[in-house]
Amino acid sequence: MCWAAATVAAQAPPSAHGVRNDLPQPYRTTRDWGELPPGMSWPAVTAVEPAPDGTVFVVARCFANACTGRTEPPILKYNADGRLLATWGAGMFHFPHGATLDREARATCGSPTRAAATATAIRSSSSIRTARC
Repeated sequence: MCWAAATVAAQAPPSAHGVRNDLPQPYRTTRDWGELPPGMSWPAVTAVEPAPDGTVFVVARCFANACTGRTEPPILKYNADGRLLATWGAGMFHFPHGATLDREARATCGSPTRAAATATAIRSSSSIRTARC
């Protein structure tokens, strides 16, 4: 009995917390894709949203991993080849995180307020700052 259980366990796919991690990776990392505004380096990216028209919205956390007091824009809009089409949001967000596109390729971007970013409490709708991109 013990030998049979050990054999079955040895044949089971590797998993951590019940999640398999032995499947092929369909994605590839591309470093330094896309133009950036002058003087800007790639920061932490929190969202990449392709739009139906082929454009791509990127939400980033500015170079210091937070945008408070920073001058670089956290929202970047690209064509499919990585040419920068527009930037938006400089001075509007503290900790940009995530984006959602609607059917008309309008992005809604969120950022917890300064108080919510430092608190451990559950964020309420009043502590999330959203804006149309």
